[in-house]
Amino acid sequence: MRSTRGSENESSGIHAAMLTFLRLDAKSPGSVKPALAARVCENDTELLLSLIRWNKEQEISWRTARDAEADDPNDEADVCEHERARAQRTTKLLRKALRLVANEGRYQRL
Repeated sequence: MRSTRGSENESSGIHAAMLTFLRLDAKSPGSVKPALAARVCENDTELLLSLIRWNKEQEISWRTARDAEADDPNDEADVCEHERARAQRTTKLLRKALRLVANEGRYQRL
């Protein structure tokens, strides 16, 4: 049986942990706490760093799209801004989770 750890969802190209965050955020924006985020990522610092980079890239893409749609009368810019803000929130969450994981590792070595 193949492990899914570190892999991406084959149909969407998004890592399974990131899909979990997106689904949880869609149900209740901002409800995921850093400890849960760390557990979803199995306390894997490399995975957390990878997801932080992915979300920063998403934030940049959504900001670029928002700016390109600034004069669009169909409110596309608002949709892009909403997604940019979500990516920014997720990045902040993942950074907090990374700090938790790093601190736990430090205390375990003492």
